[in-house]
Amino acid sequence: MNKQYRAVAQFLSAVFLFAACVSDGEILGETESAAIPLNGFALNGLIEGRIAASQIAEMQIATRAANGQLVASIASENMLSTESGRVYFSYIASCAMPAGTSINAVIQGAAYEFPGGLGLAPAWEQRALNISERRWVSACLLARVNAYGISISISLRGNMELAPTKLEREIYPVVEGAFYGDVLTSDPQNMEMVACRGAGQAAGEWGGLVNRDCAEPGADGLTVCGLRYAGDCLDYTPRAPSPRACARSIDGNYMDCHKASLTGPWPTPGFREVVTVFVSNE
Repeated sequence: MNKQYRAVAQFLSAVFLFAACVSDGEILGETESAAIPLNGFALNGLIEGRIAASQIAEMQIATRAANGQLVASIASENMLSTESGRVYFSYIASCAMPAGTSINAVIQGAAYEFPGGLGLAPAWEQRALNISERRWVSACLLARVNAYGISISISLRGNMELAPTKLEREIYPVVEGAFYGDVLTSDPQNMEMVACRGAGQAAGEWGGLVNRDCAEPGADGLTVCGLRYAGDCLDYTPRAPSPRACARSIDGNYMDCHKASLTGPWPTPGFREVVTVFVSNE
């Protein structure tokens, strides 16, 4: 494996909580937690790779070789041809494929391995993504964007694949916000990238929130890092009714979220594929 790239691949693997690593990069003692250590993806990288990502979403991401290995599909060649594209592909593989799997590729004679992790779209190795899978992977990618390129451990929560462990809940109790949209759409010029502000972020800036501003309001209707700002995920004030972007919350996870906050019924259906991010309080 390309040595310079292997450091990126290691962190993007399913080495979430308490994974033991040996010197050659082999991963031992994996746990299926959605608390992940590398989350410094730049929004520019996501935007620049939108066309290549859309092409991959419309086909299989990988195929099975005779030896059983997953090999990156022809649709991935465009993205894998550049270093920035390979970083993007690493995040995609980590979000979409389950822990214990890896997508392999040989680019200009160099071997690369892209570990899976969260398993939000495991069927992608067999067929193109459906719209719900696109949105789950998109929400995962958006949740891992950082305005400053700083990687801190966060807890991603949402569907069953993102169910937190008891320890994870204790380590990451502060809700930053919710992320949703579609960055893998067949119309890459009109990607949807949305975030709403969680209760923790609305209450102030401390702990893991200090270096996480993608759910914090910025200028021109955007968050600090450039996502569409939908307002507060829920009503956090004693005044009623107050605008909110999401219909409800279960165990702190925001659900049925919209691109704008309203006090009454929304005119269109919301996103069911929502990733809520929790951070530490230290």
